[in-house]
Amino acid sequence: NFITSCCPSVNRMISLYFPNALKYLAPVDSPIIAHAKLLKAEYPDKKIVFIGPCIAKKRECHESGLVDAVLTFEELSKIFNDKNITLKDSDSKNEASYNKARFYPISRGIIKSFKSLESDYEYIAVDGVARCKEVLDEIDTLENVFLEINTCPSSCINGPCKTIDGAKYITANSKVRRYVSKNKGVNKETSESDVDINHEYTELKYKEKVPTEEEIKAILAQTGKFKPEDELNCGACGYSSCREKAWAVYNGYADIEMCVPYMRDRAENISYEIMKHNQNGIVVVNDEFKIVEANNKALELFGKKEIKLKEESIFDHIDLVEEIVNCFAEKTNIFDKMVKLDRTNKYIELSVTNISNHNILFIMMKDITDKVNYDSELEELRKKTVEIADEVIKKQMRAAQEIASLLGETTAESKVAIVNLKKTLEGNESK
Repeated sequence: NFITSCCPSVNRMISLYFPNALKYLAPVDSPIIAHAKLLKAEYPDKKIVFIGPCIAKKRECHESGLVDAVLTFEELSKIFNDKNITLKDSDSKNEASYNKARFYPISRGIIKSFKSLESDYEYIAVDGVARCKEVLDEIDTLENVFLEINTCPSSCINGPCKTIDGAKYITANSKVRRYVSKNKGVNKETSESDVDINHEYTELKYKEKVPTEEEIKAILAQTGKFKPEDELNCGACGYSSCREKAWAVYNGYADIEMCVPYMRDRAENISYEIMKHNQNGIVVVNDEFKIVEANNKALELFGKKEIKLKEESIFDHIDLVEEIVNCFAEKTNIFDKMVKLDRTNKYIELSVTNISNHNILFIMMKDITDKVNYDSELEELRKKTVEIADEVIKKQMRAAQEIASLLGETTAESKVAIVNLKKTLEGNESK
């Protein structure tokens, strides 16, 4: 059997996980490393930058020490946008040669680039991680098979950092084929080179520690997995099983939080506890105006120990039919409306939010009973104070009038006495 060494992800996968397939892996550098060696030999003082849709090239080129920089198509596109660079389509008529190596980025592109195919081989292209693992698991059962293997579905044309969307890679595949075939018949002969591109791939081993069963169980317990049935093995974390993920956590390759079901349950539990113990009353109402959730404070405001969810109507507790119905009908909200709850004589500040994508109303009730009662008491005290002030003023006015009356009588009598005294004195002087 024969496996191409063109995809660095496949090469690393074989070296790490399928060492028994190393004997089938082509003992030559990947194209990028081989190309870099050729360029270094011809242009020793030049910088080499690789551009493509592949992330794995970043690690491979860094480890090789031959390539100065690696850019993905996404990164290059961002540079062009930032610098307002617009590329024009090249004039393909100026292409002077036909080079089958340009088939490289499409599925079977490597096979198509051969000048001739040995008849005693079956030539098969395999792409996608799952298919790669499947064929590598069965490699020893195969015979005389030439395998072009790529981890990206449909090969490099559908790499992770491509600048095309979705199924448009089919269009890109067609464009590559047309581009290569435009100058068919005008062959470009490649010259031989003395550059050594031989490479022996060897088994790679992680420097991992092996956790005990108790340590595995302790890690699993941190994400709520106490029994085998708790281990969903959903693969959302990137590992094939919960135990494999626990091993990765133990060796520092993964974070404990990298468990989607655990984090979702944790978020839901935290949200539930926050809602349950919130100091404001919280009620969730469905489109039939039935209560589907209510926290402790809401029960207190409604004067109930429990609510039969989805049986009781919100209108059994809040007499605000028209406004709440409009929240559903017109997708409107209510903010800070003061409402009295007749059953408990509680006063609340009511806010209703229409969550249309879930077809529910989120009702928040702030208990303002103490404030309303305080305001009422304050108003009553104000009224009494005004009444007392009025009474005091009236009494003061009456006292002032009485004093003024007495002063008036005294003044009149004094005046008469003084006048009489004056007349008496004047009479004595004339005598």
